[in-house]
Order: sequence, then C-alpha cells, then structure tokens
Amino acid sequence: HVYDDTAKIIATQDWSSASTALKTGRIEHAILEGNNIPPVDFAQLLADACTEQLKKLTLKQMSVDVLCATSDASCCEINTPNTSNAYAELTELILIDSPVTSSLTPSNIQSFKNLSKLWVIETSISDASQHLLSSDVVESLEHRGVTIHLKLGPSFEFTYTPSGVSYFDVVALSSIFEHTQGYNWNNKEGWCKKDVPVKDWFGVTLADGGRHMHSLNLAENNLVGKFVPAHISPFSSKLNSLNIPRNFLETHPANSWKYLFANSQSHVGDRGILRKLLPNCEIYT
Repeated sequence: HVYDDTAKIIATQDWSSASTALKTGRIEHAILEGNNIPPVDFAQLLADACTEQLKKLTLKQMSVDVLCATSDASCCEINTPNTSNAYAELTELILIDSPVTSSLTPSNIQSFKNLSKLWVIETSISDASQHLLSSDVVESLEHRGVTIHLKLGPSFEFTYTPSGVSYFDVVALSSIFEHTQGYNWNNKEGWCKKDVPVKDWFGVTLADGGRHMHSLNLAENNLVGKFVPAHISPFSSKLNSLNIPRNFLETHPANSWKYLFANSQSHVGDRGILRKLLPNCEIYT
C-alpha cells in the first residue's frame, strides 16, 4: 500500500491498512482494491465521524459488493440526524472494473448527500452491460444533479448529465458496437470516440431533444456477431426504427424479446410475432 503518517491519500489492497489510515481523520481520497474488504466493517467505518474528511472514494477490481451494507441503518446509523460521517461529506465516487454498481440503490446513494460525481469505468466495453446502474439510481442521481462519467474500453468516455443523452442508450449502443465487431464495420464514424457526441455517430438519430434513441440504421455495414434483446432493450420504448438488414448477425429467439419491449416493433427473429409485440417501431433485417 501507499501511505505515510502525513498522507491525505491511501491506495491499498489491505483492509487493515486502509482502516488504520482512515481512522486518523486525515484521509481525503481512499483508493481500495481487491476483495478483502468486509462490507459491514467498511460501512461502519464510513459512518464514523473520523472519516468526515474523506471526499473521494475509489473502489477498484472488486467482485464483492462492498457498498451493499451502506444503506443498512442498523450498522451505519446513517438515518441518525446530524451524524457527521463520510456518507454526508463524500463528493466523488469512482468504480473501476467493479460490479458494485449493481449494489447501488436509491437508498444508499441518498446516504452520500453531497455526491456530485460518479465515475463508472470498465476497461473492457464488453463488460459494461454487466455493471449497469439501475434506472431508479439514475433517476435519483438525475434529480440531485449528479454527473455520471462513463469510461468504456481504452478510448470511449461519456459524461452523462440530466439534460443529455440517456445513460442507458449510450451503454446499449456501446454494447452493440462491441458485440458486432464494430471496429470492422464498413462505416463506424464517430462510434465510441471520446470527443464525438452520440448524435454524430453513424446511423444514429436521436429524439426528445437529444435525450433518447429514435432510429438506428446500420444496414449493410458488416455487423458480425450476436444481436440480442439486451442490446436494444434500454431504448425500446422510444425506438421508432431499427434497420439492420444484410449483415452477419445471430439473432435471439423471438419469444425472448416479448418481455423487453413494450411499445416497439421488430423484424428480428419471427417477424409476425414481433410486429404484434412492438407496434410502434419499424425494424428491418
């Protein structure tokens, strides 16, 4: 681990070292890595007044949901009025290659009263869909004006704000790109590039003032791989047209789509069934 008696930052894989450093009351940024952090002990420490200087928390390469206990008032006492602790003082939370995003809930997100930035960083685009924030969490963050920074793979970065493109639409588009060999598409202009807005990605048309997907046209574009419901379910209720004929795609059985689309129509799989299931969208395969 990296730490000395005067440091304000600690980076460690050792829980004992992290705990000792945080209890000094000086740590402003803790970078914790690995799977040996006990969730309840972690939650109790964050609820202690000694961690009130902690402003930035980075959780890296964890397979254990260390945030799962942070909404448990019995162990954290986060609902106690005027409690001074890291929950209330933390302004930035960074999750790197960690499935802890699945354990974030509106309840424990509300515990971080001053949170202004949330980073979700996945070194592989293909892993991103496994660590999606829930719609309730995104809605809660939107309501509070929290900025979500999404970094997928080596080059794609996206900053989500309440007035910008839907967080879920961006993750879904990135997943399509990854699972259909996007780097080999005939035209991949703009896709998953850090400085190119989603509205300028080839084949993408947005609606609702740039908030949601309206149509996706990737016909004859050398898409190769699996095109499954999970890739487009996030923007299914807004999607008006999906055009993906003359590519090289494996599609999912038609009956697997019906639970994922409420107001759209698709021609992937059994066209007749999907027309009934997705009445508001024209999709061509």
